[in-house]
Parts: sequence; C-alpha cells; structure tokens
Amino acid sequence: MPFSIQARFVLFTAILLLSVSCRGSGETSPGLFREYRFTVDSTRLGSPTQVGSISFQVPQDWAAADSGLVERVRQIVRSDTGSFSAEPAVVYVNPRSGGVLIGTTFAAVLKAGEIFSDWARRFVHHYRAVHEGQTIEEEWLLLGDVRAVQLRSVDSLRVQFKFLIDGNPPVGLDYSIPRAQWETEGRAVESSLGTIHRRKF
Repeated sequence: MPFSIQARFVLFTAILLLSVSCRGSGETSPGLFREYRFTVDSTRLGSPTQVGSISFQVPQDWAAADSGLVERVRQIVRSDTGSFSAEPAVVYVNPRSGGVLIGTTFAAVLKAGEIFSDWARRFVHHYRAVHEGQTIEEEWLLLGDVRAVQLRSVDSLRVQFKFLIDGNPPVGLDYSIPRAQWETEGRAVESSLGTIHRRKF
C-alpha cells in the first residue's frame, strides 16, 4: 500500500514510540487477574491474524505494512539487547488515521520456576522505569481464558496501549493512535482487543 511521505513520517514516529516500549512496578498479586470483556463491534473489525499462540482480528481499515516498513521495525526492536528483547511478528497501519499495531513475541524470557505473572511484574517494573514521569494505567485482566496485563498511557499526541499476553512464548500487542483520532478509532481498537483468544492447534 503506498503511503505519502507525511503518512510514513507519522507511522514511523509511532513505531519508534512503540519499539522503545518493547525495551522495557505495579504491586499486583500474581493471581489477581480481573475478568473483563471488551465490547466487540464486528463492523469495526478487519482481517484475522496471529502472533505466536494468540489469534485476534485487527481494527477495520488497518492493513499489513509493506516489507520495507516491517524491516525497519525489526531493526529497531532487534537493536534492544535487554532481557525483554522482542521479535516483531506483525505490523499493521492505518495511514488515514496514523494508527499503528505491532505484534511481538518474547524469546527466552522466563527464569527457572517463573510463571507468566512473575515475568509480567518484572516487565512492568522495567517499563515504568523506562517511562519515568509518564502516567501509566495498569490493569491485570482475564480475557476469557487468556491472562493479560494492560498498560495504557496518554500524552498530548497519542493514546498507547501495551498488552502483555500469556502465550507460549509471551506475546506483546502495541496499539498507538493519535489522540485526535481516538474518538473515531477507539471502538475499533476495543473491538480488536475483544477478539483475542488462544489458537487451536
């Protein structure tokens, strides 16, 4: 899909913001996952996709990024040598609204005897340290049978959601939407999140 230079700049800026997030404490009990169901509007959904052991549908009108943009995202994310290194699996964009979705898998992240909630607490602690001074809302959710941690932040430019999902390996979903577009894109993002489920092998 051809993008204008301005659309590419907006998308690349959002990708940089999201990739920094991948390098990344809430004091949450390991078993404290609140059951939650996102409202799904099927008219706001696009194509199905998968990241690791997790399947979901992308928001409507969000298309797979071209290979050049995907490779740039991979280079940015792979340059992180921290303990939370991630491998990008999918990148979707909406050039009209400037929305970006990056799906990643985390490799070799669990320490001996560690479970998902332990790893997620370590990630959240590091994420908060990297984003010191930024207000981050944190929720530990049970989406059907899938455990997830939601980290949400809003600044003057963008609304950003990071989801850590209990997959094998753990999965990260990052949604970034320009704040001015949130009113129109918010329902589509919520609908996308409402379709998260484990793949049936």
